[in-house]
Amino acid sequence: IRSLPNVAASVRAGVSAYSRGHYCNESDAVPFLSVFTLCGHCEEVAEEYLDTFKAFSGSGIAFMSVILEAMADGGVLVGLPRAMAQKIAAYTMIVREVSCSSPGGTSIHGLEVLEQGGLRASLMGAIKRSIERAQELRPRLQNDQS
Repeated sequence: IRSLPNVAASVRAGVSAYSRGHYCNESDAVPFLSVFTLCGHCEEVAEEYLDTFKAFSGSGIAFMSVILEAMADGGVLVGLPRAMAQKIAAYTMIVREVSCSSPGGTSIHGLEVLEQGGLRASLMGAIKRSIERAQELRPRLQNDQS
């Protein structure tokens, strides 16, 4: 089994990709999963997706940290104490897969500004470049393991 956990595994909130080799069946993976699921979510992927997953999930934490920091800075800009702004931003980011904008509401107007600033395109480009870099590094990592 080859696995690539992200740094959030250290606080039991990680996402780990793993790939079973040719000689590993589902029952062989049970001991691995019993340990790695303690660190967060495990996703089985084909070997060819491991570099992509590493860049997407691992670098994604850095990207989300920048967004979290920017949200806190926005809170400070409008008058919130920094500690409060950081806490509110962190709790706000916990919400997943929920439609958070209503017609004509505050969120959709804020999202419009983010779109105009190119946030979505920037995140997509950053993920793509991270994956390209992971692929560039792979031969070097394989040579170090030889």
